Amino acid sequence: MVDNEWSRLEEIDWLFRRMVRKFVKERDKIAIEGVALPACSC
Repeated sequence: MVDNEWSRLEEIDWLFRRMVRKFVKERDKIAIEGVALPACSC
């Protein structure tokens, strides 16, 4: 049971990181085009 929860947490973590990476890439693309967005301080 603990193993199952752990693998689920890892999967969620991976999906979340992928989403954040995608967002940062989009933000950088927008910043390059001239519209600067405030950087995340997290």
